[in-house]
Amino acid sequence: MKERMKEMRVSMLPKPQLILDIGGVLITNLSPMFWQQIAAISGVSAHTVTERFKLEIKQALWTGVIRVDDFWDWLHTEFSIDHIAAQQLLRTNLSPLPAMRHLEAWSLTADIHLLSNHRIEWVMPLIEPVSSFISSITISSQSGTTKPNLAIFQEVQAHLQNNNVLFVDDQEKNMNQATALGWRTLLADSQGAWIAQVEDYLACR
Repeated sequence: MKERMKEMRVSMLPKPQLILDIGGVLITNLSPMFWQQIAAISGVSAHTVTERFKLEIKQALWTGVIRVDDFWDWLHTEFSIDHIAAQQLLRTNLSPLPAMRHLEAWSLTADIHLLSNHRIEWVMPLIEPVSSFISSITISSQSGTTKPNLAIFQEVQAHLQNNNVLFVDDQEKNMNQATALGWRTLLADSQGAWIAQVEDYLACR
């Protein structure tokens, strides 16, 4: 009887709000392999390719100011990369990471929200199979702003059901705004050790 009452009390508690980045957390990052492959095809150094991307097109791409087709055009014009070849490279470099397999189980004890600097067109084919386990998805190409700007964090904040929040990201620079909003933060390591930390956190709720 006591165990049953304990289970009932636990079930009545508000779910923790788990906010996950996508690139480097649920899906592989494009950098550095994609840019190295582009550089190898074009004969230009990877440093030159990435620096020009940052200076000329990155912000417009991630905030949705330009279309994805404009990105392929830019690669073709500046580095002589065929559209089809570039798209194939991108698909090759975007694949699910182990954490993706945990979303279903995590959704039983937490509300899961995604927050990412990315193109919705690129991530949704990979996210779609687990979309039923996700409460909200905030992508920079739709929001018109990127992390670490406060506005995109506030957009996610509007979806949260309570202030029991854990934010997971693979970039240290994105933690300050989250901390300012009162969120707990966890830096995702490339080896995936952070997954066990999330599970420990949810088990304690």
